[in-house]
Amino acid sequence: MSQKETTTQYSSTKGNPSTDQCQNSPELDTKEFPKPKEPNEEYFKKCLPEDKVKELDEKKQGLESEANVVKQRTLADAEGIKQEAQSAFDTANKKFEIAKKLLDVQTKNNKSKHFRDYYQALRDAVKNNSQAHKCAEDLVPEDKKAIAIAKLNNSLALEEVEYRKELKKLTQALAEADNKNKLAINIFDSDVCIANAQEMFDISAAEVTWREDISKALADNK
Repeated sequence: MSQKETTTQYSSTKGNPSTDQCQNSPELDTKEFPKPKEPNEEYFKKCLPEDKVKELDEKKQGLESEANVVKQRTLADAEGIKQEAQSAFDTANKKFEIAKKLLDVQTKNNKSKHFRDYYQALRDAVKNNSQAHKCAEDLVPEDKKAIAIAKLNNSLALEEVEYRKELKKLTQALAEADNKNKLAINIFDSDVCIANAQEMFDISAAEVTWREDISKALADNK
């Protein structure tokens, strides 16, 4: 197998974090249903030619290898889907950070404009427009100043509303990408568990075939 064809190997034993999270099906009461005793593995070796035993063993090993290959392909596909979701989330997160910075800058600029409009309103409220706005503030009639402040506060409040609306859109888009990523991880974990269980089933099926082949060989050898 070339280096490009090499795929990541996923162990069906402990060590794979996802495997450790697999939930097994409920077990039966061993007192009521005791585990069968394994047969004597020597029962056929004395009765069959060595080359026949080797042939059957190689057939069994071939079936077990096929089961592992199927599992590796399944897990590789699942890993690819998970990585795509992770990549999409990383991209969404970067977009969020950039958009959030732009939104913050734009909002600050808008607030600055509202204050400049406020200071201009103060200058417009006094006859001597040449005075600095801080001095003009003391010269503005209280009713005019109150109106200017109220308008400033109203503009700033509207800016807060618009900011939070835009922020909602940004955080919602990021949350959707995050949810898709979490779902992909959950699906991957489930696929790992299923793939390991499927491999165990395929190996046990190979065991059945092997035992049946031995039984047939014993019958033919009589």
